[in-house]
Amino acid sequence: MELKDVVSVLDSYAPLHFAEKWDNVGLLLGPSGRSIVERVLLTNDLTEDVLDETIQKKADLIVSYHPPIFSAVKRLDANISWKDRLIVRCLEGRIAVYSPHTCWDVVPGGVNDWLSSAFNCSEIRPILKSSSHAGCANHNVTLEITSEVLSDTVNRLVFDELVSFLESFHCVSNVAAISEKSSCLRTNCNEKVLSEITRILSRSDDLSSRLCVVKLEKVLMFGPGRVCALKEPHSLEKVVEIIKHHLKLDRLRLAIGRGRDIKAPCVKNVAVCAGSGISILRGCVADIYLTGEMSHHDVIDSVSRGISVILCEHSNTERGFLRHFAPKLTKLLDGKVQVFVSELDRDPLIVF
Repeated sequence: MELKDVVSVLDSYAPLHFAEKWDNVGLLLGPSGRSIVERVLLTNDLTEDVLDETIQKKADLIVSYHPPIFSAVKRLDANISWKDRLIVRCLEGRIAVYSPHTCWDVVPGGVNDWLSSAFNCSEIRPILKSSSHAGCANHNVTLEITSEVLSDTVNRLVFDELVSFLESFHCVSNVAAISEKSSCLRTNCNEKVLSEITRILSRSDDLSSRLCVVKLEKVLMFGPGRVCALKEPHSLEKVVEIIKHHLKLDRLRLAIGRGRDIKAPCVKNVAVCAGSGISILRGCVADIYLTGEMSHHDVIDSVSRGISVILCEHSNTERGFLRHFAPKLTKLLDGKVQVFVSELDRDPLIVF
């Protein structure tokens, strides 16, 4: 399968415009010329050990949740920096690197939904703060068009305006090529966005006649973080055991909220954010904050407000998603590509 087609599938699953503005996502390294992908390796972090594993497994593409290239690269010297060595060795071995990072945090069924699935919930919703990514979708929209239709100047202008609008509204959308002569735009959206889509397409009979709208049976919620409303109250002690089991951890760190009893069944809501989540969790009303890491002062602030804090180390709240995602990606790629999960990727911190 060609690299560009694999990238299109990954972009479709979690569109890149969902990423936080500070993030660096998408295809970060792409070999020159035509590149064929037969094996994909999933990892939370791309380290030198993981790269050795990639080469041993003869993978052509590394999907690294955390971007190995983040800051601007001004020079590369494989003899000085381990990160430079990663880039140089990937380029020398024609290994492509893709990073989804915060895109996977936002989408339905992504990292935060996986983390939330530890609990038996009556409701799971995104932490709807001021983020432009937060929202919902209750319609699926499909627009299938041919190159002949888009050769018309008016049709092309209208179509480009539609794509630009969807990107600005942070809709879960993508344009995929069906063949050399036709393409298909798909998006999930709410009533407000659907109304604007209809208005834009009304200027082209060719395009509006090809619009197909299906109402979704279940409303899709997307946005950063999750608030989990438990079906029945749990004790803090029980919540800790649930998380240990879900993340396959022997130990984690716990700060008990002021006035809380570890054995009392008083936990009704858990606010979840994988990784380093205080920027999303801060101000959220919940009995527990569950994340990977927080600063000393943020923990004290939360505890003082009666909120217990559970810290599992940064990547431990993310890594397990990869095994959940691997079969899904295999299916999305129609079984044409082998998908592996790294066996050497692990959090650098351990608790004795």
